[in-house]
Amino acid sequence: SSDLAGNNTFHATSGPRYGLLTGLEWSAPLELGVAKVASFWGSPWGACDLASTGNGKAFATWPVPQGIMGRWIAWNAPNRADAGAMDHPMWTLPDPGQPDAFEPVHIVIDPPARDPNPAGHARVLVKDVRNETVFRQTTIFDKHMSHIELHPPVPELVRRMVETQADRVLASQVENPPETIECEIAVFDIRTPATMLYWDVETRMELTLHARGGARTVSAAASERTFLWPSQDIIARMVREVLRQAEERTGQELRELLAR
Repeated sequence: SSDLAGNNTFHATSGPRYGLLTGLEWSAPLELGVAKVASFWGSPWGACDLASTGNGKAFATWPVPQGIMGRWIAWNAPNRADAGAMDHPMWTLPDPGQPDAFEPVHIVIDPPARDPNPAGHARVLVKDVRNETVFRQTTIFDKHMSHIELHPPVPELVRRMVETQADRVLASQVENPPETIECEIAVFDIRTPATMLYWDVETRMELTLHARGGARTVSAAASERTFLWPSQDIIARMVREVLRQAEERTGQELRELLAR
């Protein structure tokens, strides 16, 4: 496949081999990788593709057993009118907007501040009963690429959220003795399932609150679709959205529980 690079030059690939055409002159071939997986039509060449930004950069893709690999290629346009393709070498470089897919993703959340002198005080006991406590960032075929880590950890985030909401509810009551609330974390999940075309960044949360002999369930979910590798910003945005929903619904459920 081929694509325009700008200044009457063209990027081109033949399988995982790249070349740059300037006028009638081809650059030396650049081996991007080895295609080890045949396409639907029986040849790995048919599964390779190329796209250009039009300003000297191109992105080439090819299949491997673990999924789809990709590589950015940059070309510096020459200043001299008679310069050939070999006068300005090509090189591969990372996309500055896309982090290394194998690096862990760190999401830092600033929990709501608790009033140091609330009119009512809540003691929250958190029990984490999740089946899965490790967040994995995945690509197509559920291939594990890296970990997602939350700071502070989930039990601390949930405890701070429930404490803050319970204090507000107790402060609004005429009688507000110290209260103990039990909170079970059934689900807190971050996933990045992928297809050949896109990733979905999905977050889910489910809590069970126990107080004054009653129980209430709090559920929240958020998702966003991206056609690029899920960035830290997108993942953090979905986590914050789930926490926002859960905080609002926790306050609603606690008002009913603590009114008993």
